[in-house]
Amino acid sequence: CDDFLCMTLWGSSSHGFSYRPSVGASEGLITLWDSSEVEVWSTESREHVLWCHDRFSRTGEEFHVANVYAPCDDGAKQVLWDSLSARLDLLVGNKVCVCGDFNAVKHFD
Repeated sequence: CDDFLCMTLWGSSSHGFSYRPSVGASEGLITLWDSSEVEVWSTESREHVLWCHDRFSRTGEEFHVANVYAPCDDGAKQVLWDSLSARLDLLVGNKVCVCGDFNAVKHFD
């Protein structure tokens, strides 16, 4: 991932980004933000998750974002959920957004 790709996705306004490269043809993650509105203190790339610890510039309000690309395999997915649950337990009382592609299917036709 590079700044040109991010500008293509985000536009020419000020932005920042963090990414986790893909494994094969899938599982790549990118998190983009408006750097005039959000200050990112740290990013952490874990298997299937890209974590960002952020703060809104105007209010100073802190928050965390977990950008998820869940595996299709049920066993690997359970490992991911256990890992996310453990991390969320550590962040109790903090504002957290967990988003992404959870590879969840409600019904098989």
